[in-house]
Amino acid sequence: MKYFSLLFLILLVSACGADEQSPFVDTAKSDLISLARDTGGTHSAIPLQANGPDYAYYMYEPGDYANVGEDYPLLIYLHGISDFGDPVQQNDLFKVLRNGPPKLIEEGSWNPEYPMLVASPQLMITDFDWQPNKVHSFIEHLESKYRVNPSRIYITGISIGGVGIFEYIRNLGSRAKPAAAVPIAGAGAENLVSTFGDVPIWAFHGEDDRVIPFERGSKQIVDAINAANPKVRALVTTYPGVGHDAWTRTYDETGMGQENRLNDPFNRSVFNWMFSKKKSAAD
Repeated sequence: MKYFSLLFLILLVSACGADEQSPFVDTAKSDLISLARDTGGTHSAIPLQANGPDYAYYMYEPGDYANVGEDYPLLIYLHGISDFGDPVQQNDLFKVLRNGPPKLIEEGSWNPEYPMLVASPQLMITDFDWQPNKVHSFIEHLESKYRVNPSRIYITGISIGGVGIFEYIRNLGSRAKPAAAVPIAGAGAENLVSTFGDVPIWAFHGEDDRVIPFERGSKQIVDAINAANPKVRALVTTYPGVGHDAWTRTYDETGMGQENRLNDPFNRSVFNWMFSKKKSAAD
């Protein structure tokens, strides 16, 4: 009897130990699971500074960010042409709050699965477009100033911001920082697309977009990326009957179920899709 009792105890301890190593524990997200739930943070305007980056920007710090020492995922949002800053007025940074993640934050509807730092830089009308090297330097500045998890830097943008994403990754190649990118209503040149093999792309576009037509925009560049046999196939989701503003329904998720089923389905939050991507130290 004592033998069987001892055997039962050994099996019980072994089972508990095995449970700790359960294959159902998502160790790939352990750096996210350890972060406190974001119950509301601070969204601050950072003006242009003499020794700062090339852009003024809004910065969102999740709740508890200031009270802990952990590194956080970072999302960079590149705005569209209507939100350019005026170098004469120099007080219209608020424009970057009109669309995208910063709009969700301001409205109180920002609720990704895990907390993120969100940086929303502003172009001046004298800049014309998002320059790859400036975007790269901006991300490096954020890494030096904030506690950023270098394996979880993500980027999204709309219209000319979507174009900026394609150009940034196309030009920087393996030096590009993002672990994933979501360009919306964007476009890009088809050469050097082999560099996209290291960065998962999920593009969105309205099929009736007359500003950047889908066929000459997201479709053309995504087709070229996939033709180059990337490590991760680029995704493209389209909305029938939708014009240039494909971003509102994408960011707030109201576009789920409205997409063209002939292309990639919109079946999860783009932010939670980002969290499924992580850049390794070797990348």
